[in-house]
Amino acid sequence: MKAPPSQPEELLQDKKQILELKPEKEPIARDVSPKKPAQLGAVKTVYFVYNGHEWDAYEVLGLPRGCAINTATSHYQNLIKTSDPSTFEFYDAAYSAILKTKS
Repeated sequence: MKAPPSQPEELLQDKKQILELKPEKEPIARDVSPKKPAQLGAVKTVYFVYNGHEWDAYEVLGLPRGCAINTATSHYQNLIKTSDPSTFEFYDAAYSAILKTKS
């Protein structure tokens, strides 16, 4: 193991050597642009109308778009168990909209 440099000239020499190092491989250019809906399997947004307003059903239930029906069902049931009873009708409308698109 090399002893740490004690002189400023040695520090400069070590810095120059580090700066002159080149990567073994060229960096790979990657496409980091956002995926278009057609590339993602064209998952549709499910809207429903409640109290005169249009809502996104997946967003209301806190679900990822296009999730499996059993995931939606279990999450809906958990929301009903843990939420205020005044929100049941709202969650039910969102869940029903998702069920209509799945069948």
